[in-house]
Amino acid sequence: MGSPLNIAFVWHMHQPYYLDRQTRIAIFPWVRLHVCKDYFDMVTILEDYPHIKQTFNLVPSLVDQLNQYAKGDVRDYYLEMSAKPAHELTALDKTFLLSRFCPEGWQPRIGPYKRYKELILKKEALGSKSYPEMIQEFSEEEYRDLQVWFNLAWFDSLLLEKDNFLKECVEKGRHFTEMDKIGVIEKQRALVEEVVPAYRRFQEEGKIEITTSPFYHPIMPLLCDSGVALEALPDVNLPSFPFRYPEDARKQVEMGLECYRQNFGRSPRGMWPPEQAVSEEAVRIMMESGVEWIISDEEVLANSLGTKFVRDGQGNLQNPEDLYRAYQLQRDDRELKIIFRDHFLSDLIGFVYGSKPGRQAAEELHGRLKAIKASLGDRAERHLVTIALDGENCWEHYDRDGYEFLTTLYGLLDQAPELKMVTVSEYLDKAELKGHLDKIWSGSWINANFGTWIGSRSQARAWDYLYHTRSFLTTMERQGQVDQETAQRAWQEIYVAEGSDWFWWFSDYHHSGLDQVWDSQFRSHLRAVYRILNEQPPEHLFEAIISKDEAALVVRPTGPMHHPNQRREKL
Repeated sequence: MGSPLNIAFVWHMHQPYYLDRQTRIAIFPWVRLHVCKDYFDMVTILEDYPHIKQTFNLVPSLVDQLNQYAKGDVRDYYLEMSAKPAHELTALDKTFLLSRFCPEGWQPRIGPYKRYKELILKKEALGSKSYPEMIQEFSEEEYRDLQVWFNLAWFDSLLLEKDNFLKECVEKGRHFTEMDKIGVIEKQRALVEEVVPAYRRFQEEGKIEITTSPFYHPIMPLLCDSGVALEALPDVNLPSFPFRYPEDARKQVEMGLECYRQNFGRSPRGMWPPEQAVSEEAVRIMMESGVEWIISDEEVLANSLGTKFVRDGQGNLQNPEDLYRAYQLQRDDRELKIIFRDHFLSDLIGFVYGSKPGRQAAEELHGRLKAIKASLGDRAERHLVTIALDGENCWEHYDRDGYEFLTTLYGLLDQAPELKMVTVSEYLDKAELKGHLDKIWSGSWINANFGTWIGSRSQARAWDYLYHTRSFLTTMERQGQVDQETAQRAWQEIYVAEGSDWFWWFSDYHHSGLDQVWDSQFRSHLRAVYRILNEQPPEHLFEAIISKDEAALVVRPTGPMHHPNQRREKL
């Protein structure tokens, strides 16, 4: 059998910063709901598999929101609409429930629940009616059932089976009471309070490694210099005003590290650059922060080496030794290790296996990993296969939230002596690093460029609005017109607006169905800077960035990211 091959799964847990920092209102409920569906069970499932170790990247903007929810310091309108007694619902409330609690299209998490589908299909059948007409067609009981099912369907199937109260609610199906509704919401609240402590406990027990990211998930290379996009895309349309603020990237890193220390009682060893985006300047900042290792994508490595990774018709690499290893970055007297994910294997989990029976998909992936081990022969123990992707979004497309896939895969790997599941740091502590990168390519996990976050007309406007607002703040500081505490509050709004997700939705290629909300909230953060400084925001921050003509060009993502118009929604 020979020496075992090291396997590292790195699950990226991220949500945008949905909180309005001034009102404490969350514009979307996805942090709360993904706790029930993904965050909690993705770590607790490991209790059943003693030889399985995993690496989780918890983005600080997510951790911060989890903590705010746990303290009860968030106003979640979706939660308020869920809890409101059905007999007190106004016409506006009912319109909100039908528009937001009845998702369009079939989704696996709704599929098993007959009553939920029944309510959604009824709403769809009334599609020709206006909302004032439509809301009259639903009874008080139906609205109450919809309130319950919107929240109940977000619970992971394992939680629904283990918790007696939730199991009884699923079996009941309809005719819910107000007490049933409140009981479901209380179960959510309890999980939110448990999730961060659960990750901390699993790390302290040595089952997992937790890494971090710059706080609000910005594209660090573009903060350092928006012109870096030209390296991979010489014809890309840049904003009118160059954005060159490496000090912002450094601050985001520092805040991310401090968030980690506060929540996990130690410093992180690894960092996931947002969108796996790297550049020479961004790498130096992370290197100088004391981070030991970072992660990026195989296409970034290929461009850094000036080569291509060639796969056969089955997806097997012809040169596996070059990808399945860690590299050393040495700049002056500092060093940083970097690993690169297998893009193909990661995309299989993210975009392909959800359409297959869970056991079949798990057995296929297990077979692929054994084939990689065989191709490396006696050298296998020197190498690391890294599979890295979002740890929440892909399960939307799996039956039972990926339960059969994960339990089958973990069961196979737990009993496979030729495959060793490790955390990234565990591998790096023993690896002999012989690969050095003299230059790192400037790119991300999508096509090894930054075209997803810069280049469209809407993105150019957004970058320019951010530039002007930031410049206004620095001018006020330079002229001594703002005290330190007030300035810090204003800077937090700037840092929030630097997050990658805003620019994602300003792309010509992505559509959430709620683009106007993203647009409005981005400008709200910029307007807040002026209001914190007791100044009137400029008129352009009250006007939509995405024009109607541009909105018509937007398409919905449909598959693996081989082109900028393909990615799952961040919901």
